[in-house]
Amino acid sequence: MTSLSSLSSPRAHQPVAESSAVLADRVGEAATAAGFALDHSQLGVLDLLADESTGVYLWGPSGRGKTWLLDQYFALVPGEQKRRIHFHGFFARFHASIFQHRIDPNRGERHPVDAAIDELLGDATLVVFDEFHVHDAGDATLLIGVLDELFRRGIRLVVSSNYAPAELMPNPNYHHLFAPGIQLLETRLSVFEMTGDTDYRRAPVRGERTGFARGTWGTTQVEVRGANGDVHTPPDADEEVALESAGHRFTARRAGNGLVWFDFASLLDSPTSVNDYLRWAERFSTWVLGDVPSAEHLSPGSYQRLVNLIDVLCDAQIEVHVRCADDRSQFLAWREATPTDAFRMESRLLLLRDLSDGAS
Repeated sequence: MTSLSSLSSPRAHQPVAESSAVLADRVGEAATAAGFALDHSQLGVLDLLADESTGVYLWGPSGRGKTWLLDQYFALVPGEQKRRIHFHGFFARFHASIFQHRIDPNRGERHPVDAAIDELLGDATLVVFDEFHVHDAGDATLLIGVLDELFRRGIRLVVSSNYAPAELMPNPNYHHLFAPGIQLLETRLSVFEMTGDTDYRRAPVRGERTGFARGTWGTTQVEVRGANGDVHTPPDADEEVALESAGHRFTARRAGNGLVWFDFASLLDSPTSVNDYLRWAERFSTWVLGDVPSAEHLSPGSYQRLVNLIDVLCDAQIEVHVRCADDRSQFLAWREATPTDAFRMESRLLLLRDLSDGAS
């Protein structure tokens, strides 16, 4: 079988068809093992990924296999000069790095943003950026600087998004702020829309469940049975634990041995942030989110925090068990006053095993 070594270098000149065949073969094997076959749209993505002469901007609805494809591609690229980043994790690290460089008395004349970009990119020749989206005006300005530097260095950029480039920063009051970034993406990357009709997250899970998909959605509050067979009964009052993050204290009903159990109100009615979820995802591989109210009773802030939480936990492949007043179909059917990017959360929650309908 032809070597994939050429995939690691932006200077490779191996014919596209040969690299495409190798990549399709390897990724096709992974798809078969996962219980499905690559569709026409996914095969088209692999052709672009195998062509090292350009980066790729891959966009389309949730559930079409964008993240899965990029994860397979990333794993096949040999060497260490590559970075896979998710939007929330990237900006958490980026902002923290900017702050540290800003307060560093030895930084000299170097701008903190430039130093932070250097720190995050290192010697990478490939950056895979998953779930690319832009809603914040400040982040938009920073992202333009990151894109400029990526292209200046000749780093190959591969992006997945639910938005076409022109649809990024959808708020009409701020859209113009990211116009230079849109131009960069449209002119420097091959833009590909995934048009497949199949929503793979709605298909039955075949084979062994892994990561986020090991979790469950149920309406009972009696107990939680983990994917490894462990049974977790609801915590007693004296098991409450105070968790600290960035100088703030939050209450978990239980925390230890890799598991954290939160009530919805204590976690998401409180002003928690993406940075909190990222920190706790590093400590706890299994989460229980209990006493989730019906969607119609969620405040806008709590609902948005739920969207962000599911984003973080799914990307980190955390096993999550949700216990809600509604069954999953009722919860996801609510369409009034849903927050930004709720569609992505809905797609991801479909990965959980639904205990209310006996799904396996």
